[in-house]
Amino acid sequence: MVKLIYREMDSLKIQIEAKRKDFDEALARVKNRKSLQELRNEYLSRRRGVIAGYLEELKKAKPQEKPEIGRLINDFKEYAQERIKNLHATFSPPK
Repeated sequence: MVKLIYREMDSLKIQIEAKRKDFDEALARVKNRKSLQELRNEYLSRRRGVIAGYLEELKKAKPQEKPEIGRLINDFKEYAQERIKNLHATFSPPK
């Protein structure tokens, strides 16, 4: 589960950018559908995914920070979903 510190918005932005970089590096290593699914689960799983962890931690943010933090998290989620979708389309269908 991701633990966030909300003392500064810049800290959160740095954390999300670092996770996005980690995601891109992991995506570059994907060689088949199985590893792509594992990556998808790691980041997008509703219960234990990285993004779910950020959304859980959003509940602890100050009310005035929630809109911006929520946008950052959703941008990351959409980014990850789009990258996974694009890579998934490059694999041949399972036989």
